[in-house]
Amino acid sequence: MDNGIWNATPTQDSIIFALKKNKGVIVDQDLLKILKNEYDYINKKELQEILLKMEVLGIIHVSRIVKNKNRIELTEKYKKELIK
Repeated sequence: MDNGIWNATPTQDSIIFALKKNKGVIVDQDLLKILKNEYDYINKKELQEILLKMEVLGIIHVSRIVKNKNRIELTEKYKKELIK
């Protein structure tokens, strides 16, 4: 993103795509690695802000596994719609 060109895919869409590809569940560290390939600016803090917004909207649920590792999963409503 340093070249001033916008990415065509919104970050939230990329997160949903990664979740769909992983059957609705992913660990935040793995998700961050996936997103860094597509978005230069993404870091752990930025990811947490996006995940919080998505959780408030009812798209995902985030739960802590251990101190520095979180499990991210699609809510049942979205899992039914996206994963078949």
